[in-house]
Amino acid sequence: SIARNPPLEVGKWTPDFLYEDDGATRSLLALRGRVVLIHTWGSWNFLSEQELPLLIGAYRELREHSVEFIGLNRWESATTAMAYVRANAMNWPQVYGVKADEIADAYSLRTTPDYVLIDRDGRLVSTELRGRDLVRALWHLATDSETGEAAGRLPID
Repeated sequence: SIARNPPLEVGKWTPDFLYEDDGATRSLLALRGRVVLIHTWGSWNFLSEQELPLLIGAYRELREHSVEFIGLNRWESATTAMAYVRANAMNWPQVYGVKADEIADAYSLRTTPDYVLIDRDGRLVSTELRGRDLVRALWHLATDSETGEAAGRLPID
C-alpha cells in the first residue's frame, strides 16, 4: 500500500510504489536514471484516444533513450483494458484496478487522461502538460546531456 502524501510539488521527490510488469514486481525507485511518464487512460475516453497516437509515437522514439511510461487504467475490467492495450500497441507497463487506484490517489490523478512527468532524478517535472507540449517535454528530458543532441526524431513535428 502507498502512504498518502501531501500534494506533489514541482521539483520535489515523487513517492515510490510497486507495480507488476510481465509477472515481475517493479518499483518507481528502480527507474531512477530514466524519465518516467505516469498516465491515466480509458478506452471509453475521447481525450485518451485522441492523445494516444502522440504517446505511442513518443514511446516508440524514446524508449531506448531512458524513457519509461506507466499506464493506469482505473475504471475498466483488466480484460477490457488489456484487449485495448494489445489492439493499440501500448507496449509499456500497465496497471489496472485497485493498484491503479492506489497509485493515482498517491499522485492526485483525478481525471482521464491525466499525466505525471518525472525526471531522471525522481523529481516531479509537471502534472499540467498534455498533448504536443507533453511530448516536447519528454523529448527535452530525453536529450543526451553529453552531446546536447536529441535522442531521435521528434514524432510530432
